[in-house]
Amino acid sequence: MKLPLQSPRRRQQGSALMLVFALIYGLAANIKKAGMRPGLWTRPLCGVHDDAKNLILPSIPGRDDAKKPVLDPTIEENNVCFGYLL
Repeated sequence: MKLPLQSPRRRQQGSALMLVFALIYGLAANIKKAGMRPGLWTRPLCGVHDDAKNLILPSIPGRDDAKKPVLDPTIEENNVCFGYLL
């Protein structure tokens, strides 16, 4: 069975993806050299539309949907999740 050849666009996408992974690998190696543990981290800062306005980051272009507010991470109350300080 003959496999179909990849299109030039697919090869280009694959090359770009390999470059991204190479950059991530290099970044992780540099983080490790600095004595830290590399990893992917997330921080849950998604608010809800009825959160107190003083807990929400100011609206800026691109982050101005009132239905998707972002909690301000500098406010300690926003850093408590399930009873643990983040």
